Amino acid sequence: MSTPENTDQSFNIRLLDRFYGVFAFICIVFLTVGVPFVFYRKAAAAVVIVVLMAAVAGAWRISRRGQPEKSLKLFAAVLWVILAALLFGGLPPASSAFVLAIAVMLAVVVRIRLGVLFGVSYMVVWLAYIVLTEMGLAPTPYLTGRPLVTWFIGAVSVWLVLLPIPQLIRNLRHALSLQRATLESTADGMLVVDRNGKVVTHNQRFAEMWRIPQDVLATRHDQTLLNFVLDQLDDPQAFEARVKELYARPEDSALEVVQLKDGRIFERYSIPQRLGECVVGRVWSFRDVTERVGTEKALRESEERFRLIGTAAQDGIIILGAEGRVTYWNPAAETLFGYPASEVLNREMHGLIAPARFQAGFRRGFEHFSATGDGPVLGKTIEIEALRKNGQEFPVELSISALQVKGRWHALGIVRDITERKRLEKELQQFNQMLAQQVEVEVAKNMEHERLLIQQARLAAMGEMIGNIAHQWRQPINALALVLSDLKDAYEYRELDKEYLDTAVAKGQKMIQGMSSTIDDFRNFFRPNKVKQRFRACDSVEEAIKLVSHGFKNSNIEIEVEKCGAGCDVMGYPNEFAQVVLNALSNARESILGKSLRGKVLIRASAGADTATVAIRDNGGGVPDEILGKVFDPYFTTKEKGTGIGLYMSKMIMDHMDGEITIRNVEGGAEVLLVLPLARELAA
Repeated sequence: MSTPENTDQSFNIRLLDRFYGVFAFICIVFLTVGVPFVFYRKAAAAVVIVVLMAAVAGAWRISRRGQPEKSLKLFAAVLWVILAALLFGGLPPASSAFVLAIAVMLAVVVRIRLGVLFGVSYMVVWLAYIVLTEMGLAPTPYLTGRPLVTWFIGAVSVWLVLLPIPQLIRNLRHALSLQRATLESTADGMLVVDRNGKVVTHNQRFAEMWRIPQDVLATRHDQTLLNFVLDQLDDPQAFEARVKELYARPEDSALEVVQLKDGRIFERYSIPQRLGECVVGRVWSFRDVTERVGTEKALRESEERFRLIGTAAQDGIIILGAEGRVTYWNPAAETLFGYPASEVLNREMHGLIAPARFQAGFRRGFEHFSATGDGPVLGKTIEIEALRKNGQEFPVELSISALQVKGRWHALGIVRDITERKRLEKELQQFNQMLAQQVEVEVAKNMEHERLLIQQARLAAMGEMIGNIAHQWRQPINALALVLSDLKDAYEYRELDKEYLDTAVAKGQKMIQGMSSTIDDFRNFFRPNKVKQRFRACDSVEEAIKLVSHGFKNSNIEIEVEKCGAGCDVMGYPNEFAQVVLNALSNARESILGKSLRGKVLIRASAGADTATVAIRDNGGGVPDEILGKVFDPYFTTKEKGTGIGLYMSKMIMDHMDGEITIRNVEGGAEVLLVLPLARELAA
């Protein structure tokens, strides 16, 4: 990219190319036309032209080598001598035109002062020539020329004078356009004020930032603008005093922060405007830094929070830079590893806190992380061995996260000492092993206990079975006793003959077969089923009722089966289910006995979408609410001679069949609900 100095030098070289080209053209015209046909002093004119051509050639060469200012200075010096000589030779008007052209070029290419010096020095020499002429001391004109020569030299001189002006005008317009575009493109509000307090220029951003209307801007007076903006400031007196101080000290520069009432914050920068070495005004720059200040404040607060968190944290917090060196080491890390922060900052971490056997792998992993920002342990919590300053290894829990700062990957590690936890885990493992052994022992005890419960339940069931058999046999035994008594009476009264005996024997055998059938029914009832099978719930209900019907009849308790038809095929163990029904009936009978009422047990069966329910309801008064939740506990009973295992075993049987047994109080008594899954094809 070209700098302004390079751009100006290129412009000067191109300008001097045209300038020296015109001079070379004039010299050739003078040498080929003027000397032979126009000038009176041909030899002297030829010498002057040749010297001038040599000066042009030398200066042009120096300019093309990149030294345009030096070339013009040398050429101007040679030309000044020639023009001074021509002045005393009798050509002052023509020479003065060349002087003007050279003075303009010096002012444009080198500096204005040099052009003025060149012209003034020549005018002084010309004045001296006039004075000497008036005193009669000037030499006689030697190089007098024709009017055409004077016109030609004057025309060429005017051309030389006008040569740089078009380019200068274009450059000036370009500079002004660039200045305006630069002013308007910047995000800062710009204001330029001269030494007299007049506004030289400003950009639109300045007016927008200070919300200055056009009529105030149109005054182009700095004090008017100042008075307008003072009302917007938190401290207008200090602002105005500082502005006046800077105007009083034009050489000073200042960078300050200005607070506005509406919460905005401006950064004010003021520098002197210079033209050469002189201060001609002051440039004010205003930048809205409200967002930046807010961001910086938030950043400071965030850094302070991070510092407080890092200081208060019980876990070690470590940050590694892109080269694997420690950039942050909190107090907990100092306590954890034994290194103060001053010893580890800017040092490679892995050689400090990692056991030697892990260091090579850790370094390879960190190199991969630095290049890719990825790694197998990122975002995870791992357990590893770490190394303290004293060489002691200890277990830690490490969590690693990735941070990207200015395009480079940094690692944030949170380290927790888990020595105590590992000790507790080991103790817990030992305790669990001991507990497992105790559980095995207790399970064995429970299994033995359940075996005893089952045995007791069987004995209780057998006791009830014997009682039911006794109820079933009482009538046939009485009838059999009557048959025997009738045989005795028939013998005594000599009525016993073969036919009478055969009839009595047949009648007795029928009674004995009925009693035998009763024993078979009870034996089949208590024979457990080996596998689940499909059966009708109502059939098991009828089997249970048949076994207790005589006992219920003798106790004056009615059993009514309300609904027990098709649609109640279930999956399970029919004999075990019949035992549950039998146990429910026995409990219902016990709750009714001793009460002055006509006992009744109502049984109904119903089928739902997936299950069948058998409800057994009695009118024995129900179960007290305070013990309703305990009736399925083992050994819990309210009977004087109860074992407390009947309902417990019933629940075990129903659970084993994937069913459910519940008891609830209803009007006048209690209701037992037995729920079993329907047979699959029926449920489907």
